[in-house]
Amino acid sequence: MSSPPCLHPVKIGALCALCGATLSTSELARGDSDASRPNSPSPDSSPNTSPTSSPSKPKPKRPRPNPKNQSLTLSGGHTLRVSSSYAEQHGLLERKRLRGMGKLSAVLDLDHTLVHCVSDMRAQEFLGNEELRTFLLPFENVPFNSIEDIFSTSSPQICTRHYLKLRPHLKSFLLESSKKYELTIYTAGTRYYALKVAHAICRFIVGANDADEFNSENCEGKEKEAVELRKRLFGKRIVSRSDVGDLGVNVKSLKRVFPDNGKMSVILDDREDVWANAKDNNVLFTSRKGEPPSNLLYICPYHWKVFGGFADVNNGSGVDWGGGAVPLILQEMRASVFPQNYKFIFSGLISLQEQEQLRKFSNTARLPITRYAEDLGATVVNAVDLDITHVVAKRSGTEKCQRGAAVPGCAVVSAQWLMTCFWSMKNASVMRHLLCPINPKTEESEKRRIEREKEKETETTTTTTTTTTTTTAQKIEGKDDESSDDDDFADDLLVDF
Repeated sequence: MSSPPCLHPVKIGALCALCGATLSTSELARGDSDASRPNSPSPDSSPNTSPTSSPSKPKPKRPRPNPKNQSLTLSGGHTLRVSSSYAEQHGLLERKRLRGMGKLSAVLDLDHTLVHCVSDMRAQEFLGNEELRTFLLPFENVPFNSIEDIFSTSSPQICTRHYLKLRPHLKSFLLESSKKYELTIYTAGTRYYALKVAHAICRFIVGANDADEFNSENCEGKEKEAVELRKRLFGKRIVSRSDVGDLGVNVKSLKRVFPDNGKMSVILDDREDVWANAKDNNVLFTSRKGEPPSNLLYICPYHWKVFGGFADVNNGSGVDWGGGAVPLILQEMRASVFPQNYKFIFSGLISLQEQEQLRKFSNTARLPITRYAEDLGATVVNAVDLDITHVVAKRSGTEKCQRGAAVPGCAVVSAQWLMTCFWSMKNASVMRHLLCPINPKTEESEKRRIEREKEKETETTTTTTTTTTTTTAQKIEGKDDESSDDDDFADDLLVDF
């Protein structure tokens, strides 16, 4: 009994990763539509068995790449093309494996998130700082697949020294998070750079000094311990722009790493625009097209103050190149940060051009500042009223700030307060971010507010009573007046109903 033909669901280059066959153009483009018909031969491989076939039979068109195929970057930076059905199966196995370990997956960015790195020689005056490390990078980057390849390189190269400042508490963060998460590095830097930074972080954790790297032989002592720690923390789960070509246009996509679109993963990054630009990124868990995925933990960027005027190593031009689904759980967590009565208005944060664009295109992605407030559970309005709770402003003194300050209990705060709440997912205190004193809710103001509510209720009750009284009087008059017609009586019944 012959085995069924291979459907080539996984392709690497022009080869099938399962059977090793060299694939034709049509087989490379084959997707799930052909997978459901395993016995249907491809156009290039189907023999013409009819001797009387017409010579004018048109040739089959060259197939286009199937949109259901997707790229998947595996361990070591190897990129495969997989069908959507195979990706779904692989995702189920990954979720089962993570559940068995009792962990989720965490995708970590490097620059401005975990570390800050520069090549400016002025940084060497801070080498006395324990959290400042140095390493060499060649001008001509050679593709390395592991840290062992870096140490075994013997060819002379022109190198430049880089200075790496680690984020405070990075050691405790990585060691504690590794107990609950499987860590993956996803950076816009090169693979060589990512491996060196990962190794430098692990050397810091084990307590190895910079001098130990050059004095040690065959990775003995602390160096061997650092290599083992790097394997335990990150393994081969390092994805860089050397592995993913589209990172050069500021795009990151979870589908590059997780075929199930990261249902069990969280992302830590200082930039959300690189994730929002991905067309296929978490379409199931994003409220609008063009917005970042819901499982992105957009954190406060890390810039060491003494490095403030230095250029980043990956930034020569001033721009970084760099049971339930987790996204749904994070959505619920964010939505419960603010009470339901929080009502915001922005001042000086949204330009007139952006406001006009929002009026014309209501289905476009929300502005980041609006999305932050709404995702945390607040309501954003366009005018100041007596129910306003916060005026989030760029500066004080604007008309909205003055009106908001006159409302009892309304806090006029800077945008930094809202960002602090979004980064920490907590309702932070407004005291450090106030732009003007809060008009306290006095007994008199509360009494006026209660009186206004009673007046509204009285007006509503009076209107209802007047309507009912008028209707009843009309009914009585209708009974006494024998000439009342049936149409008026039917109208009265409808009103009373």
